[in-house]
Amino acid sequence: MLSMIIDNISSFMYSKLLVIILIGAGVYFTIRTSFPQVRLFHSACKAVMEKPDDEDAVSFF
Repeated sequence: MLSMIIDNISSFMYSKLLVIILIGAGVYFTIRTSFPQVRLFHSACKAVMEKPDDEDAVSFF
């Protein structure tokens, strides 16, 4: 009995509700933080592609 209830809740959560919550949270935080994925894309690429100061250092990329 308890197993069926948990299975029903689990199948509902992981099929529809979880996807809607994750998309909603992503849109909310993107708007709330003023689209950092778009605004800071150039800075992120520049930071990843820069050469390390020391030749023996590990690159960021």
